[in-house]
Amino acid sequence: YWVQANNGQCSNRDSINITFNTIPNPNLGNDTTLCQGQTITLNAGSATSYIWSNSSSSSSITVSNSGTYWVQANNGQCSNRDSINIVFNPVPTINLGNDTTLCQGHTITLIAGTTTSNLWSNSTTSSSITVSNSGIYWVQVSNGQCTNRDSLSLTISDCDIEIAMPNVFTPNNDGINDNFIPIKYKGITKANLTIFNRWGKKIFYTDDLILGWNGNYRDNISNEGTYYWIVKYTTIINETKDLNGFLMLLK
Repeated sequence: YWVQANNGQCSNRDSINITFNTIPNPNLGNDTTLCQGQTITLNAGSATSYIWSNSSSSSSITVSNSGTYWVQANNGQCSNRDSINIVFNPVPTINLGNDTTLCQGHTITLIAGTTTSNLWSNSTTSSSITVSNSGIYWVQVSNGQCTNRDSLSLTISDCDIEIAMPNVFTPNNDGINDNFIPIKYKGITKANLTIFNRWGKKIFYTDDLILGWNGNYRDNISNEGTYYWIVKYTTIINETKDLNGFLMLLK
């Protein structure tokens, strides 16, 4: 802009340059609710410089914690500000337990816990279900928009459990009765075997009962005689039991 001032034939002129900067218009959006573990990126839009509530000076920030976030966007001496309130709700916890084996005729109750809504694999929406058939059962639990899921495999068994050990074995490499192994073994998920000599000294241990003991001690065949054994085993219904007795080693 310029002006010329006249006084008769005398005149003078002056000018000024005026720049109108654009006022920035940051828009962080509406207040937002998310789930823990998620993130949200806040963008301040177009400006020449920025000041965020967390002291960042970039055009955007990514946040993962609840709170009120604001930004001041600047174009020269022109500035504008916007803010947003973000809440991160906890994701509900759910644990139906380990995969389970039950005997026929037995039931198990699966509990979803304290949540605002539940959806089970059988379409039930209650806080728990009682089941008695083999299958995979899952539940989806929700607290508002935050959800979580867990599943459990249920096996129904006839629960016939048998375990028996011989009282004599002959580790002479003739291919007959060379190992001290079970003569009955049904409904067992794992078992270990410990052998003691007649003076109570532990001379052998294995966590593979099916492989058993070949009669060796320190790479040599043990002497003929009586030995004491202990078997600790777990059944298909997760019961832990002990079995013990004496055996005769014959060559």
